[in-house]
Amino acid sequence: MALCPPCHAQSDAPYARGRLMITARGQGRFTFEVIHGTNKWVTRS
Repeated sequence: MALCPPCHAQSDAPYARGRLMITARGQGRFTFEVIHGTNKWVTRS
């Protein structure tokens, strides 16, 4: 999947700042959500 530079940067951002998570759902569909938390194990949407 191609992302614009700001979205790509957010997909690599720390969880504390809000990380963009992209999940493949199959058949060309994806979900996008910003996850906040102290790390990837303790998060909230």
